[in-house]
Amino acid sequence: MSGWISDRFGPRPDKPVASSSAFHYGTDLAAGCGTAIFAAASGRVVYAGWLGTYGNWILLDHGTGVMTGYAHIREGGVLVNIGQTIQAGQNIAQVGTTGGSSGCHLHFEVRVNANRIDPQPFMSARGITLG
Repeated sequence: MSGWISDRFGPRPDKPVASSSAFHYGTDLAAGCGTAIFAAASGRVVYAGWLGTYGNWILLDHGTGVMTGYAHIREGGVLVNIGQTIQAGQNIAQVGTTGGSSGCHLHFEVRVNANRIDPQPFMSARGITLG
Protein backbone atom coordinates (compact mmCIF):
# COMPACT_ATOMS: atom_id res chain seq x y z
CA MET A 1 0.00 0.00 0.00
CA SER A 2 1.33 3.43 -0.77
CA GLY A 3 0.88 6.07 1.89
CA TRP A 4 2.82 8.13 4.40
CA ILE A 5 3.40 7.48 8.10
CA SER A 6 0.99 9.62 10.09
CA ASP A 7 1.63 8.08 13.53
CA ARG A 8 4.32 5.77 14.87
CA PHE A 9 4.44 3.02 17.49
CA GLY A 10 4.95 4.37 21.02
CA PRO A 11 3.67 6.91 23.56
CA ARG A 12 1.14 9.48 22.34
CA PRO A 13 0.82 12.46 24.68
CA ASP A 14 -1.64 14.12 22.26
CA LYS A 15 -4.32 11.53 21.50
CA PRO A 16 -5.78 12.11 18.00
CA VAL A 17 -9.27 10.95 19.05
CA ALA A 18 -10.77 10.78 22.54
CA SER A 19 -11.24 7.00 22.42
CA SER A 20 -7.60 6.31 21.52
CA SER A 21 -4.96 4.97 23.88
CA ALA A 22 -2.08 7.03 25.30
CA PHE A 23 0.23 4.38 23.80
CA HIS A 24 0.03 3.62 20.09
CA TYR A 25 0.50 -0.09 19.34
CA GLY A 26 1.04 0.18 15.60
CA THR A 27 2.11 2.30 12.68
CA ASP A 28 -0.49 4.44 10.91
CA LEU A 29 -0.20 4.86 7.16
CA ALA A 30 -2.34 7.67 5.74
CA ALA A 31 -3.87 7.01 2.32
CA GLY A 32 -7.08 7.76 0.49
CA CYS A 33 -10.19 5.85 1.50
CA GLY A 34 -10.54 2.85 -0.80
CA THR A 35 -6.78 2.37 -1.31
CA ALA A 36 -5.90 -1.34 -1.52
CA ILE A 37 -4.34 -2.99 1.56
CA PHE A 38 -2.06 -5.97 0.91
CA ALA A 39 -1.07 -8.81 3.26
CA ALA A 40 2.42 -8.33 4.70
CA ALA A 41 3.08 -12.09 4.55
CA SER A 42 1.32 -15.36 3.78
CA GLY A 43 -0.92 -16.78 6.48
CA ARG A 44 -4.46 -17.51 7.64
CA VAL A 45 -7.26 -15.09 8.54
CA VAL A 46 -8.14 -15.52 12.23
CA TYR A 47 -10.38 -12.44 12.52
CA ALA A 48 -12.23 -10.33 9.97
CA GLY A 49 -14.91 -7.94 11.19
CA TRP A 50 -15.78 -5.15 13.58
CA LEU A 51 -13.63 -4.75 16.72
CA GLY A 52 -14.46 -1.62 18.75
CA THR A 53 -12.03 1.26 18.28
CA TYR A 54 -10.18 -0.72 15.59
CA GLY A 55 -13.32 -0.46 13.46
CA ASN A 56 -13.24 -3.10 10.75
CA TRP A 57 -10.21 -5.25 11.57
CA ILE A 58 -8.33 -8.16 9.99
CA LEU A 59 -5.88 -10.31 11.95
CA LEU A 60 -3.61 -12.70 10.03
CA ASP A 61 -1.69 -15.57 11.62
CA HIS A 62 1.62 -16.17 9.83
CA GLY A 63 2.74 -19.07 12.04
CA THR A 64 5.69 -19.23 14.47
CA GLY A 65 3.89 -16.80 16.79
CA VAL A 66 3.76 -13.92 14.28
CA MET A 67 0.51 -12.08 13.48
CA THR A 68 -0.27 -8.88 11.60
CA GLY A 69 -3.31 -6.68 12.11
CA TYR A 70 -5.02 -4.17 9.83
CA ALA A 71 -7.51 -1.66 11.29
CA HIS A 72 -9.99 1.08 10.30
CA ILE A 73 -10.94 -0.73 7.08
CA ARG A 74 -13.76 0.96 5.18
CA GLU A 75 -17.34 -0.33 5.36
CA GLY A 76 -17.59 -3.16 2.83
CA GLY A 77 -13.80 -3.12 2.45
CA VAL A 78 -12.95 -6.41 4.20
CA LEU A 79 -12.16 -8.73 1.27
CA VAL A 80 -11.30 -11.93 3.19
CA ASN A 81 -13.05 -14.40 5.49
CA ILE A 82 -12.08 -16.12 8.74
CA GLY A 83 -10.18 -19.34 7.98
CA GLN A 84 -9.10 -18.22 4.52
CA THR A 85 -5.48 -18.80 3.47
CA ILE A 86 -3.78 -15.61 2.28
CA GLN A 87 -0.69 -15.12 0.13
CA ALA A 88 1.90 -12.38 0.74
CA GLY A 89 0.91 -9.30 -1.25
CA GLN A 90 -2.71 -10.38 -1.68
CA ASN A 91 -5.29 -7.56 -1.64
CA ILE A 92 -7.15 -8.18 1.64
CA ALA A 93 -8.96 -4.89 2.30
CA GLN A 94 -9.48 -1.21 1.54
CA VAL A 95 -8.35 1.78 3.61
CA GLY A 96 -11.11 3.45 5.59
CA THR A 97 -11.82 5.47 8.71
CA THR A 98 -13.99 3.18 10.85
CA GLY A 99 -13.82 2.91 14.65
CA GLY A 100 -11.63 5.36 16.60
CA SER A 101 -10.23 7.17 13.58
CA SER A 102 -9.81 10.80 12.56
CA GLY A 103 -9.27 10.22 8.83
CA CYS A 104 -8.57 7.63 6.15
CA HIS A 105 -5.59 5.48 7.11
CA LEU A 106 -4.37 1.96 7.85
CA HIS A 107 -3.40 1.14 11.43
CA PHE A 108 -0.88 -1.72 11.00
CA GLU A 109 0.18 -3.93 13.93
CA VAL A 110 2.70 -6.73 14.34
CA ARG A 111 2.31 -9.21 17.19
CA VAL A 112 4.99 -11.71 18.17
CA ASN A 113 3.93 -14.33 20.73
CA ALA A 114 0.88 -12.14 21.53
CA ASN A 115 3.05 -9.06 22.26
CA ARG A 116 2.45 -5.99 20.09
CA ILE A 117 5.81 -4.76 18.79
CA ASP A 118 7.01 -1.84 16.66
CA PRO A 119 6.12 -2.79 13.07
CA GLN A 120 8.81 -0.65 11.42
CA PRO A 121 12.01 -2.45 12.52
CA PHE A 122 10.25 -5.82 12.26
CA MET A 123 9.21 -5.22 8.64
CA SER A 124 12.50 -3.48 7.77
CA ALA A 125 14.41 -6.60 8.87
CA ARG A 126 12.36 -8.46 6.26
CA GLY A 127 13.14 -5.97 3.49
CA ILE A 128 9.85 -4.05 3.66
CA THR A 129 9.76 -0.30 4.21
CA LEU A 130 6.60 1.24 5.69
CA GLY A 131 5.52 4.64 4.40
